[in-house]
Amino acid sequence: MKVLYIILVSVVFLFAQSPVGDVASGCALQFDGIDDYIEVADDPSLSPNQISIECWIKINNYPSVYRKILAKGVNDWSSYISYLLSFGPSSLPILYIGITTNSGGYSCCYDYVGVPYTTLDLNEWYHVCGTFDGTTLRLYLNGIEVASKTHKSPGNIYYANRPLRIGWAYASEYFDGQIDEVRIWNRALTPEEIRANMCRRLRGNEPGLVGYWRFDECTGSIAFDATPNANHGTLY
Repeated sequence: MKVLYIILVSVVFLFAQSPVGDVASGCALQFDGIDDYIEVADDPSLSPNQISIECWIKINNYPSVYRKILAKGVNDWSSYISYLLSFGPSSLPILYIGITTNSGGYSCCYDYVGVPYTTLDLNEWYHVCGTFDGTTLRLYLNGIEVASKTHKSPGNIYYANRPLRIGWAYASEYFDGQIDEVRIWNRALTPEEIRANMCRRLRGNEPGLVGYWRFDECTGSIAFDATPNANHGTLY
């Protein structure tokens, strides 16, 4: 089934209950956990050396398998994930950011940091942001840093010529829930920047913003990138 749009109704601020501020109206996307995803073609603008990945999410259940929020590359052992936000399976029950650096390879150059996914209540909206500055991985929930660690192989992010996917990466790793306001930056945002902008709809031309999918089309099969890079995604 193709990803479905849902309409967001403007709400009074209620922390961790709904997208708030400017982002509380318009539409979000509902992913069924079976075969829904968005694919964005590979582009150099989506391959920065440092990165921040942020979005609003609402989950329907705690997963028993990997559930990818966003991933660049696919982990089919022929091409490693460059960067991702994901939920782990029941054997690794965390929400986490993962980054592969340098020449690639799981054992040498992939690392992650996260928090127990039961930190999130079901059927509630949360803002999630993962950053990597070339050395340190950090994860934020609702603008508050909840996890950090030094990457075991500091350096630039590793890339293969693979697409960006929202709601999926490989095999059965489909996201089950809602996603809104996906943004990718080519630098590690500060906590102050995250908190200042997480509830605001951005223009799309902010310095360092390389991908921005608002999901406010509310119809159709294209998710438009609001940045000048025009990395539009196709809904499946």
